[in-house]
Amino acid sequence: MKDTYQILQAKLRGAIGYRIALNVLKDGYTFIGDNQQKCIDRHSIRLDCTKGCSHCCHFRVDARSHEILLIASFIKERWTDEDIEELKKSLVTYKEAASTLSYTEHMATNMKCPLLKNGSCSVYQVRPMGCRRHHAQDVKGCIYSYEHPNDLEFPGTKSPTLIEATGKAENLVSYLYMIEGYDSQGYELASSLLEAIDSTKPFKRWKNKKKTFTTAIQTPKK
Repeated sequence: MKDTYQILQAKLRGAIGYRIALNVLKDGYTFIGDNQQKCIDRHSIRLDCTKGCSHCCHFRVDARSHEILLIASFIKERWTDEDIEELKKSLVTYKEAASTLSYTEHMATNMKCPLLKNGSCSVYQVRPMGCRRHHAQDVKGCIYSYEHPNDLEFPGTKSPTLIEATGKAENLVSYLYMIEGYDSQGYELASSLLEAIDSTKPFKRWKNKKKTFTTAIQTPKK
């Protein structure tokens, strides 16, 4: 992991412009995914996750600035103007509903992710860690969580071993951006993505290592 960190750090420090700095995160996601797969193979972990299963896509997601901006860049580069306008409408509706809830209330409320299309994630390649962490060894646990969103104590059917492996790799990538001075505040995904799609200012503030979002819902400090 130390070698990977040094490679990513060198790329981030040498990045000219926010696009290159954000692309370092893609390498980080590859590193995290490889670590997850190695853990799954080494410990013969059987997962029940399949394409089209979207129970966890109704839970609150919080993300770091670099994760959100990478998604926004992906959308701006690949989506049509019409699709982006439709997404913005969905994001506005989501934000309006989320703004009436406390963090705990939101965690206990099912709200369909605006990025979910036909049962699948429309930005799967660049989905944030809040989504990449989700996994299940038995879909019955996912169904229970979906049907009982207010049961925040339910542990689900995640693999403790995979949770640990994912956490170590994720922390390395998160620490990389934090130690280089980038905004480390967490933000609710939909409200921050709306701001990032609506304006280039969040990208400029992030690259200048200032607070990225000014109108998004923030993740409460622990």
